[in-house]
Amino acid sequence: MRAPTLPLPLDAIPTSVRGITVGHIQLTAMRHRMLAVNALYEGSPSPRALEVFWIVLGALVAHFEHGALSRKDIAARATGAISNATLSRAVGDAERLGLVTTRPSPTDSRSQIIMPRRRAIAYLLAPQRVRMAWAAYFDILRKAFQDNPATSEVHRPALDAWLENLQRLPTTSKAIITGKLQLKALERSLRILLRFRAPGDFSLAYETFWIVTEADIASIENRIVTQKDLTARASGMFSPATISRAITNAEAKNWITVVAAESDNRVRNLLPTPYALSDFWNQPRIDQGWREYLEIFTQVVPMTDR
Repeated sequence: MRAPTLPLPLDAIPTSVRGITVGHIQLTAMRHRMLAVNALYEGSPSPRALEVFWIVLGALVAHFEHGALSRKDIAARATGAISNATLSRAVGDAERLGLVTTRPSPTDSRSQIIMPRRRAIAYLLAPQRVRMAWAAYFDILRKAFQDNPATSEVHRPALDAWLENLQRLPTTSKAIITGKLQLKALERSLRILLRFRAPGDFSLAYETFWIVTEADIASIENRIVTQKDLTARASGMFSPATISRAITNAEAKNWITVVAAESDNRVRNLLPTPYALSDFWNQPRIDQGWREYLEIFTQVVPMTDR
């Protein structure tokens, strides 16, 4: 059984809707990633925790799609943003945590295959995690189509049926979809960061990208995000001190402006600069992200629960 085909062209959705949809998927993936890392590390993430999670996620997706993840695959996906030495250490960390195991590649003696262990598989398929992740991503998808006034009434019944069929997918299929969305969002982050950073120059890069994304979306939705909000949303992944340094970094690079709240000058409101908002609405990047994320929903081959 193949996932139902989307009943209208992807480019029928206006850029404004595509942009906020892509932004919300990216931001949701970043928030869930911090929760996942904190859970897998039992509240004490290591300096390479994000790289470890990325490797484990890649191994999980390959496993459930009956493929294999090699060290060469990881190096290629890192697009030069993460050094081979760091990736190698992250694989070793994942093995020590009991999340993956490695063996020589049957086709290339110079490479290794990375396979998820039971602990990682149990995490991906945990019913509560799947329900939470699926509900968050599906709500973003639903809003893009059902709450979009540009969607023709002619398409609406078919769109409703498409969304309903997606909701009926088995838990394992939903787990794969949410895992692939996470993986795509992380690799997309690397590509975006490389536009502004030299390879290897990633000090506070991920934290800064997350903070700017939070500020961008809050501004677009006429909300305010504060430093206190970010500390709560970090789920223990980043300390208040790290968040404060990342905010300073974002200010220095003209991504955000920090202003004291009128009601309480101890509260720091984070506002995106015009430069940050113009980059958020980068048309080619929106189009690429929109297609990459939507294809995960439209091309996945559902599997029966295991």
